Amino acid sequence: MIKGTALAAGPKTCLHLAGLGVEITRNPGPMKAAPDETGEYETIAFIKDPDGYNIELIQAP
Repeated sequence: MIKGTALAAGPKTCLHLAGLGVEITRNPGPMKAAPDETGEYETIAFIKDPDGYNIELIQAP
């Protein structure tokens, strides 16, 4: 697992992490509930860490 590193939630990142054996619990896609201050929806994804905790990845604009 990559510790202390900010990761984007894009498809390339998730494919890379899946190739390393990381479980993707929510594929990258737009956040449905809340647009950001520009009216755009952030792209988010969730992965599971080795202890079973969900980690949210947010793609930077």
